[in-house]
Amino acid sequence: MKNLNKTSPSSSVIYSWRSITRHKFLFWVGLALIACAVLLVPFWLFDPIEILGVSRWEKPMKFFISTGIFCVTYSWLSAHISRWPRIVYWTGVIIAISFIIEMIGIAGAAALETTSHFNVSNPVSLAVWAIMATFVNIIFASTIVLSLLIVLERQKPMLMRIGLGLGSSITIY
Repeated sequence: MKNLNKTSPSSSVIYSWRSITRHKFLFWVGLALIACAVLLVPFWLFDPIEILGVSRWEKPMKFFISTGIFCVTYSWLSAHISRWPRIVYWTGVIIAISFIIEMIGIAGAAALETTSHFNVSNPVSLAVWAIMATFVNIIFASTIVLSLLIVLERQKPMLMRIGLGLGSSITIY
């Protein structure tokens, strides 16, 4: 009978610091985004200007937190892909840069006291929204690539591949 108390090589990657920081660029961008959220807390608390009934800094703060968590999570997920290292690296870089551009648009709109999404009130706002929509679609496509690479990874147990692949594909919706 197999000893179930031993840690398998695939489970050690789940908990190690090396696995979380596997994609260093994506990891550090994620931490920087979370740090930006922390820097926005005083603005969120003390700036009296509101957009649609909430502090203008609330939306950027939430987006900084969620995109930072996304980047750190995908840095960890990249540790589960041993094949195609260049594709994994460049897909992660594309995700990180796309989030940076997205967050510049969201924070910039808040700084200008306007909404960032679905804002077609003037040509500049429309252009910013179109750029943000383009980069969200790039993130979407990159997420699909990484999810497929996880599922196609042969060195992990089948259930782990399916679980990680399907779990990461949920971020698409």
